[in-house]
Amino acid sequence: GITGSRLVCNQITPPTVQMISSGLGFEMDRVVITGDRTGHLGPSDAVMGLQQLHDDGLIDGPIVIAASTA
Repeated sequence: GITGSRLVCNQITPPTVQMISSGLGFEMDRVVITGDRTGHLGPSDAVMGLQQLHDDGLIDGPIVIAASTA
């Protein structure tokens, strides 16, 4: 199987991001955090997270993307 090296997910609230990362087995230092700069943008959080990884040169393997919308 493939193991993700980073997690990009919705930035609903910090506790929710921590819950998602914990449930998927990611340490917080492997989770992209954009909510502190942009707030919650809905499904666009995933796009912002991918852009941040690219800009910071942190794409170092498969990326897990967890996104939802209502």
